[in-house]
Amino acid sequence: MLCKANPVPTAIEPIALLASNKLSVYNITYMKEKILLTAASCVFKKKKGDISWFLVKNEDSGDWEIPKTQVRTGESSVRASIRSMAEEGGMRAKVIEEVGRAGGAGKVGEKIVTQRTLFYLLSYREGADVLGFVDSDWVDHSSALRKVSSKRDNQMLKDAKVLIGRLEKEQGKAFKTGAAAVAEEQEEEKGSSSSSDDEE
Repeated sequence: MLCKANPVPTAIEPIALLASNKLSVYNITYMKEKILLTAASCVFKKKKGDISWFLVKNEDSGDWEIPKTQVRTGESSVRASIRSMAEEGGMRAKVIEEVGRAGGAGKVGEKIVTQRTLFYLLSYREGADVLGFVDSDWVDHSSALRKVSSKRDNQMLKDAKVLIGRLEKEQGKAFKTGAAAVAEEQEEEKGSSSSSDDEE
């Protein structure tokens, strides 16, 4: 469930759309300024209690990082995160909650604009081949912290791990990922369907 205290901003007024059809600049109502909005995905999966994190290699610098995507026109940052993991990561993942936000500057053509990056915690469900990244890897948390070059990504991975622990404590159960999570979702859907049939 997404944190209610941190509403997800939605790009509602396109200012400029680049030729790539991926990068857009938006006027976000709650910020009252033109910004470049980016969604970052801290994707994790569990195997026998051990957590692995999904990292990708940046096409330009060759550095390892948390996967990121630019939010498109009419798209929320949450939807952008899910879309990116499906299209580029070849996987289905579920957004759990926002991890944090970061600011900076980005360049659109010759113009410098304000950039905002929203980091989300996502649990892996299922997937096939990763097609949209130069390289990718699933690594344990310690390895992930050593592998990423960005201090911001490093801190967000630390915060994501803390968030998992907090949410599991609040819910009284551990997160499931992969096939176990898919099976759990299917059982929940069956339960909802049965309840609806009984009401009718």
